[in-house]
Amino acid sequence: MNTENLLLPHLVSVLTQQAPVAWIYLALIFCLATRVWLSVHLLILQGDQRSRFLERTYTLSDATGNVSILLGVIGTLIGVTMAVSGKTGNVQPAEFMETFSSAFGIAVSTTIAGGLTYITCLILSSLDGYITGDR
Repeated sequence: MNTENLLLPHLVSVLTQQAPVAWIYLALIFCLATRVWLSVHLLILQGDQRSRFLERTYTLSDATGNVSILLGVIGTLIGVTMAVSGKTGNVQPAEFMETFSSAFGIAVSTTIAGGLTYITCLILSSLDGYITGDR
């Protein structure tokens, strides 16, 4: 049985095509999973336990969003660095464009992934106040 058909084919494709920044995608998945876990755990708790849990995990909740946006920026910088450093010497224009376009794709996709993860973490964090009744 082929695992690519069982797992998310797009994620497998991105991780193999963008190997230099695969760790960024994995870290973004970890940030998102942590943030979702915090929200689900908050929903399971009752009454006053929710407020205490929210106070204890505020820093972790805040970090998931902040780290995700920073990871997106780091991925952008890695992609742009790869795009402009490319190949040196007498390079054919087609070869340069191939290197530039793949590296620039890394920059754009990590920026988008980091931004989407940040937005999701921000929305879930905002919902915490409604869950506890503080808003």
